[in-house]
Order: sequence, then C-alpha cells, then structure tokens
Amino acid sequence: MKIYVASSWRNEYFDTVVKALEGVGHTVYNFRNPEHAFDWADLDPNWENWEFSDYVKYRKDDRAVDGFLNDTKALRECDALVLVLPCGNSSHLELGFAVGQKKRTFVLWAEDTRPDLMYGMCTAICETLPVLIGAIGMDEKTPFITPLATAVHDDPEGFENAVKERTSV
Repeated sequence: MKIYVASSWRNEYFDTVVKALEGVGHTVYNFRNPEHAFDWADLDPNWENWEFSDYVKYRKDDRAVDGFLNDTKALRECDALVLVLPCGNSSHLELGFAVGQKKRTFVLWAEDTRPDLMYGMCTAICETLPVLIGAIGMDEKTPFITPLATAVHDDPEGFENAVKERTSV
C-alpha cells in the first residue's frame, strides 16, 4: 500500500513510524527524504518571522513550488494517509485533502494531544504504532474502524444515526 505520512519536521517519532511502515512492506512517502524535501529555512533562515508579503514572495520560489508539487503528487497517488501527532497546519490540510478524496486515513495519537472532534472523519485513531499497523492491515469494511468515516463519505443523511449507533456501543 502507498502511504503518505503527514507530520511535523519537529516530530521525533516520525522516522520510527516511517521505518515501521516500510518494515511491513508499505511504500511510504517521506517528506523529509532529501530527494524532495522542502524547508522554508532553506529559502530564508528568518522565515518564522515573515510578514505576509514575505510569504507571498517566497512561496513563488521554484524550490517552494517544487516542494508543493512533490507533496501534492504524493497525496493524490497514495492509498492511505497517516497523521503522526503532534503536527501542524500543513499536516492537517493534507489529512483533510485525503479525507475529501475518500482515502483511508489514520491518526497516530501522541501524549498530551488535545482531543479533536473532527478526527471522527478518519478511518481510525490509533494510540500506539502496533495498533496503527494492525488497523492499516484490516479490510476497509471492518466495522471496528470505519463506521463514522463511511457515513461521512457514503451516506451523509444517515451520518447522525451512524454516530449515535457507534457511540452507544
């Protein structure tokens, strides 16, 4: 399975997740891979203090455009997305894109994570890496992991009933 792993450059657990997924036979898009990695700091070491006009200017740089195109190509081509918490804005936009494309989506929980209601759109929310690997390996029709995600995508009118049914178990 082609898996897009979305997270933060600062996430210390990211490399462990990528290696574990590759270790069980998945093809993993790793945004940190030097072949296609992009970091705003490569354009300007002071990027965290930019004004809006700086952002507008630098996002047109060829390196930024190439980074965007690499990531979006990998997003379109993946079968599933794993969101490794904690992470920031881009990762959550990538997750939203994958949900909207009806791809399988998984959230790997992290200590001190704030609960988020909208993670209910995802295929599964997993507390540990072994649980994540198991969930990815499950058939996508397995009721344990898909009732809310299936309802969001396939039966919006029945979504409320699916939520009530799932939360009453």
